[in-house]
Amino acid sequence: MDNNNFFQNILLKFKEKDTTAGVKMYDNKALSKKPLIIRENIAKEIADTLTRAEKFTKEVIFYHMYGQAGIGKNTLVKRAASLLKRKLMTIDLKALKDNYSKDWSNTFYDIVSKNESSEDILCLDNFQMFFDKGYENKRDAFAVIEIVKQFFRMVFVLSDNKINDKEFEEKYFWFSENISDLSSEENFKMWQNFMPTIKDITDEKPEEIASKFSFTPKQIEGTIRFAKKEYLKNGEKKLSKEQFQKCAYSQVISTLGEKAKLITKKYTWDDMVIDNKTKLELQNACERIKYKYKVYDAWGLGDKHSYGHGLSMIFYGSPGTGKTMAAQVIASELGMDLYKVDTARVVSKYIGETEKNLREIFEEARKSNVILLFDEADSLFSKRTDIKDSHDRNANIEVSFLLQQLEDHDGITILTTNKDQNIDEAFNRRITFKISFSKPYLGVKGTDEYSENYELIKSLWEKFLNNGKIPLADDIDYDYLTTHFNVTGSDVRKTVTTAAFLACKEKSDKLCFKHILNALKTGLKKRKDDFGHEYHTFVDEIFKEK
Repeated sequence: MDNNNFFQNILLKFKEKDTTAGVKMYDNKALSKKPLIIRENIAKEIADTLTRAEKFTKEVIFYHMYGQAGIGKNTLVKRAASLLKRKLMTIDLKALKDNYSKDWSNTFYDIVSKNESSEDILCLDNFQMFFDKGYENKRDAFAVIEIVKQFFRMVFVLSDNKINDKEFEEKYFWFSENISDLSSEENFKMWQNFMPTIKDITDEKPEEIASKFSFTPKQIEGTIRFAKKEYLKNGEKKLSKEQFQKCAYSQVISTLGEKAKLITKKYTWDDMVIDNKTKLELQNACERIKYKYKVYDAWGLGDKHSYGHGLSMIFYGSPGTGKTMAAQVIASELGMDLYKVDTARVVSKYIGETEKNLREIFEEARKSNVILLFDEADSLFSKRTDIKDSHDRNANIEVSFLLQQLEDHDGITILTTNKDQNIDEAFNRRITFKISFSKPYLGVKGTDEYSENYELIKSLWEKFLNNGKIPLADDIDYDYLTTHFNVTGSDVRKTVTTAAFLACKEKSDKLCFKHILNALKTGLKKRKDDFGHEYHTFVDEIFKEK
């Protein structure tokens, strides 16, 4: 059967059908009569506008809708056609071109020319292909419009990106409407509608999922479908939070990898050795996301905030105190991906380039629903200075721009720095959480502070040494390590690793206390205390004593 007869038979039956060319037909019975879960009002407004326009003009009516892929443009078209009680044909122009290559235009003409009634509605999807980089002849867009106006009275034109409508509006009876991203309320309603279908598959709640994943309807449906398949592969065992998270991220195509690195989440709350105050602040930050929908939307407090409803944090403190680890813990707790921004690739000497890079990063993070980590980001939020030259002016503009992005961003951003004094005061005022990470000092013996910090420092050593795999000698003196060395978690990790290599070098079947001391001696000789005094001035005395 040739293509013409193939399409002719489909048109005669006029039932819903999807060919390899991306052509679908719906009679009015095939179109749902149920109101849409969200944006039913928009579908009604479109249908009412077309009804009035049809009475107002004898021209062919074109209705251009643009918005990101999967946002629901086709759903609105089908619902509008149902409300108008018209038959509907949809043609995916990109699929048609991909399937029929150079002959696609003739095939397209054959399809639309065999339409039996001008009262039927036509929908042209992926219209932006004519304006994509590399398309041979952009005037084909006008040729397509000229063809379809001969056979249809109402035509929907769909594109993922906004096109320049001016010339179309001058030549045709042309409407243009932006189909915006889902609001928080709409996003929640979509999750709330679909989550009951997998209530036996996961314990995740719609309000928590909606707070973390601002998806398009297509991505939400895709997540649910993927979760059902994972559930079957998992032996019909409930999916964990991490497993459901993977289902959600399967729907995301991210280009963040060009300027940021996906960080593997290796740590949980149990891995962190920090004081209770810092841990409580981190947990409070997580609660901001878990209950974001309830507070901002259900309880209406979001209306009182003029900026974005995102979460921004600055972690500051000495190197090795757990700032980056804390970012991983938050990502694990929330079930979200963490991307560490490559600051060196973001900051540029060229005017305007840094702002452009930051805008792209935040926009991609919004689409990808990920946590952004600006590690050691002093170069991005250092204090603004008096303007002495163009360099100062540009640096101040970059700091102001980052502040604006943080305020407008609805997602999660974490910035870390080793030097609190370098932070511009404006960040302190506008950041949601500013959390200090400090070395645990023992303090005065006999006080509650001493007891708490003693247990804190001791647990650092115990966590790294007692992993169940390192063969330890019986002479490890945890009290001595705790009371004699002012170390961070990073110091302990490096020390234990060095000690393990020393033990292997000596062909020892166990890691002994002497290996730890020698590792400390090597590491501490490269260090200075907080007053600038070199450790090696007293470290040898400690080893002699021991």
